[in-house]
This record gives sequence, C-alpha cells and structure tokens, in this order.
Amino acid sequence: MEVEEFEKKIDKIKEDAVKNILSHFNRINDKLFTFNNILIGGYFALSRIYDDINIKVIMIPLINLIFLIFLEYLMMEKSRKEASVDELGLMNL
Repeated sequence: MEVEEFEKKIDKIKEDAVKNILSHFNRINDKLFTFNNILIGGYFALSRIYDDINIKVIMIPLINLIFLIFLEYLMMEKSRKEASVDELGLMNL
C-alpha cells in the first residue's frame, strides 16, 4: 500500500514537472519573440536613419524568427499528439 502511494506521488511530481517545463518554455519563447521583433524594428529604423548600415544585417533576426516559429510548430505538434494519446496509442508518441 505504501509503495503504491509513493509511486502515485512520484507520478504526480513528474506530471507537475512536465507542466512547469512547458510553462517556462512558453514564457521564455514569448520573451524571445518580443525581443526578436524589437531587433527587427530596430534594424529597419537604423537602416532608414543611417545610410552606411548594411541591410543584410536584418537577416540575423529574420533567421532567428524562422527558428522560433519552427520551435513553436514542434511544440504544437507535441501537444497535438499528447492531446490525442488515447486515440493514437502510446506507441506513436
């Protein structure tokens, strides 16, 4: 009986940990999106103010934005698979 209660507590801790990880990931990802958008706006503003700034520098935050969107897509697919775990079965995760 005590072993079963201990295993339930461990499972609860693991479940809470996964939720916390996703929560922290979402918060960090939101901050990165915001910062990246500020960089993009800043590069465009600097390129309009100063003539000697190379416009190719804007590629850095644009590539970063594509990477962040790809991460969002992967997280969405993970959540979609988890939401339909009872339909797919555990083998498809």
